[in-house]
Amino acid sequence: MVSTLLLWSHAIAALLFGGLAFRTLRNAEPGGPRRPLAAALALTAFWALAVAGLGMTDAGTRLAEALRNLAWIGFMIALQRNDRNARPPVALGTVYGVVVLVALASLVADLGGGTRSG
Repeated sequence: MVSTLLLWSHAIAALLFGGLAFRTLRNAEPGGPRRPLAAALALTAFWALAVAGLGMTDAGTRLAEALRNLAWIGFMIALQRNDRNARPPVALGTVYGVVVLVALASLVADLGGGTRSG
């Protein structure tokens, strides 16, 4: 029962995020970084599809999860840089850099045979 719910909920989420990614790319309204948002939405759809098809513990799912996280971080950086009048604080760049390093280290640990709790 739970596995069926997991499968269908992630499959529907993949479909919806994929639709949002497509709509974001097709939207002609100016403003905002559309391509980074569409990439983050598409990678979220890919991750949800991987969870539905492969399960939470598969290496492909963990790779998709890391790519999804990095895409959302990239979108946040693009949002910050979109405002050309405001200069972002140095601490913000440091935080983004540390988060990217942690995400990459987690991916290497997961794919390198490390165990993952949760």
